[in-house]
Amino acid sequence: MEERALKDCNAYPERARSGNRPCYLYAVGNRVVLPLRHTSPLTEETETLKEATPSSPAPNPISFESALLAAMQEIAPAMSETIRAREGSLYITSGKHKALAMHPPYDSWRRTFLPNERAAEEVALEGCEVRHGTPCVLLAINDSLRQRSAVGEWQKRAMPRVSYAGPYDPQQIPTLKESDRARPDVVNYRSMTGPKATAIHPWGVFFVVAGAESQHSAEAKALSNCNDDPARSGRDEPCWLYSVGDQVVLSKRSRFPISPKG
Repeated sequence: MEERALKDCNAYPERARSGNRPCYLYAVGNRVVLPLRHTSPLTEETETLKEATPSSPAPNPISFESALLAAMQEIAPAMSETIRAREGSLYITSGKHKALAMHPPYDSWRRTFLPNERAAEEVALEGCEVRHGTPCVLLAINDSLRQRSAVGEWQKRAMPRVSYAGPYDPQQIPTLKESDRARPDVVNYRSMTGPKATAIHPWGVFFVVAGAESQHSAEAKALSNCNDDPARSGRDEPCWLYSVGDQVVLSKRSRFPISPKG
């Protein structure tokens, strides 16, 4: 079926106007697979599948997606069906390692392409909590769904690094990949002199400013640099002030400088 759809698309005469570039597979069954950018059939029709009997049925390729969407609806009933379908599809078609966290009753937060499952779990939950200010529910890691607790509840999980409010310590910064945590400006921030500040976004981006004209301007510049990040283009709301001088202030949840001008 997939081979026939691609063949008919590639044979369409109007394609000559676009330089005869190949067609992409859009959907397999009820699952949208366009992000995979396949120009050939995705499903392999092996002899094992052709000869499958009722006692050994072929795996259902959309069973995980169906279970994922059902759980998303249960945890976040205020999320629209359109957004739920979009976010579920984006998660499934993303590369490993990845995790999906939910913030009842309406939002989700995913992180992908992490070094391992543990890192994906941590930054997904941390990013979700940084964005919303309260703990989130871990729903999926890679292709595995988490389950309700023994009493039938979806448990929220508070992340210690999000609530940390002590002296600046690179190991306490939430949402960062280890490669970013090892950046020289992140590691050496405590030794920097002059008015300084940092800002963070739950995507896992972190901006450092040091040697500014005043403490207020250091905080304003850190937030501005973070909010103007071209890689993010303003998506998923503004950044948060993370540290003022050597003190972590993320728990104050300020999107503006907190030191007075002058």
